Amino acid sequence: MLTEEKIFREPSLSNNGIFYLMKSIFIANGENFHIERCDNLTYAPVVPVYQTQHQSDGCIMGKESAYRDCSWELYNVLYFENIIDLSPYFFITYVEFQEFFNGLTYSGKNLEDNGSPSALWYGHSVAELLKNIREWQIVSQDPFNVVHPMAEISNTFFEVTQPPQEVLEEIDSYPDMHLARFLKGDPNHRNHIDGFPQISETVKSWFKNLMIQYPYKSFEERLNDAI
Repeated sequence: MLTEEKIFREPSLSNNGIFYLMKSIFIANGENFHIERCDNLTYAPVVPVYQTQHQSDGCIMGKESAYRDCSWELYNVLYFENIIDLSPYFFITYVEFQEFFNGLTYSGKNLEDNGSPSALWYGHSVAELLKNIREWQIVSQDPFNVVHPMAEISNTFFEVTQPPQEVLEEIDSYPDMHLARFLKGDPNHRNHIDGFPQISETVKSWFKNLMIQYPYKSFEERLNDAI
């Protein structure tokens, strides 16, 4: 289980591992998922664009992609944990990757920062993730009205979690992330920001409460809750 120190680590360009807002679907191997999964017959996270017309935007486990370094396989996953489970809406998931060469194991950081659009949706810290989600929520609303799975799920995130105004104001005060920089014409919008600010104790407490209130539930736990 991830420690709070790992979850709330300082933003840094050297951070390995990603925090990801993911779509929640009920997994049925062979029916709505293309590879065998150990979380069969329960809600599980998938990339927001999975089974949509925008599916080519995302890195999807076991599927080929036209984008550079966008080829994730199960053996590339070093660590995986759902830290917030708000099914059937979404998950907040943490993933670390690994690669192998000449019998040695290496960090798979280049798999995180690949050339696909989906590489711009997650964060190497909670602060960066929240700012990314906030930017996508904003473009889902007037006057932009962007219809894209990442925009829709980002809007859902804030609608469901209902953060206090002071939390929203702090997130809005963070530096622009990839989407805002792209819309402003920044040619280096894919780059990460050195010195991104850490979240305050207020935002940390709000996020921690979500983790406590909505932990991951297995099929057996969901079944027991329903009985």
